[in-house]
Amino acid sequence: MNAQYKIWLKNNVLTEEILKRMRNEINEFRFKPKISILMSVYGTDEKLLKTTLDSVIQQIYSNWELCVVISTFIKEEIKRVLETSYKNNPNIKIAYVRKNSENITCLNDTIKSAHGEFIGFLNHADELTADALYHVVKLLNACPDMDCIYTDEDKKDLKGRRSKPFFKPNWSPDLLFSMNYIGNFIVIRKRLLNELGGLREGYNGSVSYDLVLRLVEITDKISHIAEPLYNQMTEFKQSNVDVESNLSNSAKKALSEALIRRGINGKVLDSKFTGAYRIRYDLDFEPLVSIIILTRDKLEYLRKCIDGIRYNTDYKNYELIVIDNNSEDKDTIEFLNKLPLVVRESSEFNASKLHNIGAKYASGKYLLLLNNDIEIIDPSWLKEMVSIAERDDVGIVGAKLLFPDSTVQHAGAIIGLKGTASHAFYRYSQDDLNYHNLLNTVRNCSAVTGACMLVKRKIFDEVKGFDENIHICFGDTDFCLRAIRDTGTLIVYTPYAKLLHYESITRASQPSPQVIKDVKYFRHRWKKILEKGDPYYNPNLSLEESYKLGITPGMIVHALLR
Repeated sequence: MNAQYKIWLKNNVLTEEILKRMRNEINEFRFKPKISILMSVYGTDEKLLKTTLDSVIQQIYSNWELCVVISTFIKEEIKRVLETSYKNNPNIKIAYVRKNSENITCLNDTIKSAHGEFIGFLNHADELTADALYHVVKLLNACPDMDCIYTDEDKKDLKGRRSKPFFKPNWSPDLLFSMNYIGNFIVIRKRLLNELGGLREGYNGSVSYDLVLRLVEITDKISHIAEPLYNQMTEFKQSNVDVESNLSNSAKKALSEALIRRGINGKVLDSKFTGAYRIRYDLDFEPLVSIIILTRDKLEYLRKCIDGIRYNTDYKNYELIVIDNNSEDKDTIEFLNKLPLVVRESSEFNASKLHNIGAKYASGKYLLLLNNDIEIIDPSWLKEMVSIAERDDVGIVGAKLLFPDSTVQHAGAIIGLKGTASHAFYRYSQDDLNYHNLLNTVRNCSAVTGACMLVKRKIFDEVKGFDENIHICFGDTDFCLRAIRDTGTLIVYTPYAKLLHYESITRASQPSPQVIKDVKYFRHRWKKILEKGDPYYNPNLSLEESYKLGITPGMIVHALLR
């Protein structure tokens, strides 16, 4: 990613021509709110602090003020830098904390006295790009009712080298429950900060995380700028086991309290990745799940799938509904005859139609669509999926599916990938480093595969099931997109429900004319979504290979010529 990012940066240099255009745009803005940047200074060095302060002073959008809160532990030379170089700047306000225990109080007092309609937060050892506030105000001119704005970010060393970008998704509540992906630079409407009572004591290292978790409970007007406008200075952030432990504890505390406020029963656990967490939701009872399996011959796979459900699944309140589409193998037919509910459908293969037929026989609160080539390898898989689906705001849950060689077959779908839609992290090793650990993180997606999809029955009925005009490809993706559009519920991918998938082993080849029809139908219906882009996938990322930067040959040539 870093090699790609160097090319991306060379193609996105802020030239004088671009800056001039931005300044001209600013002159035309109808809405020019003052933005108060809040920064707490407690332990840094002179060079880093000057870099941070200068990054604010050099903003091309000029209607800002910088509110600096100075800790009691600050070095005298740092204090002199502030007082000699910056104190006479009319846009900079400096406040002193009398006692270390009063740091949050002083920050909150500073917020109250700030003149800005919006408050932006900035760490004392990081910096903003020169166009950061321009982009924020440009967005506010387009969407003046936004209450919260966050941006992409990257790392930067003292030599000015930028690396490790985080091109983030748009608002993703489940990803926020898994990590503070919003980051350190966030701009919030001051009125809402006052309504929340400002920052809170007792969350050392996770004060901003706690703030965001509380903020999104009182507003859904949250917007994302898909530009890396915030640079974290890497030299200042030294790895320290005790510090990381304290951060983890304070973050888990903030998350646990967020669950309580929302009336959600669950426990916050550490992920195996630093800065990431898992919520294990309580499941007080097991609602009935109707497991719908489409099949045709290939008994060895169907038997393995059903045996895994019966003998290797710790969730017991389910019913099995097998839809047999023209099995001919004698042993398969004999096996099917012993199952409690088998529906035989002799028409030409149409997965959407077969799923809808299965739903007619289902009695469960949930429908679980499951391929016959799925093998159960984790007894808790179904309990994990149902426990998430029990949330009122969730309509569909998908699982992590692995090939037999343990590479990834499915970890959520990305709309627009490969021209239509495709799986995230396809063929990645599940244990390898991946893009900000999103492969192994609970997060929201625009779609999940019908090979293992748990959906609330009421959601299925509300969108009138699968569209039978789509026979083979993208029926599941179409269903997910209609569910989001028509019901407003979330789709959640969880890596903690893990299964093997042999992927279409029982139907290795399909008639290509029908596949072409399905693709054309899907692209026509969702043309606007495909043009706009998947909200859970950053537009700077590639549509050829998931979670790589979108670098074209022209960009490479341009970078070489710079």
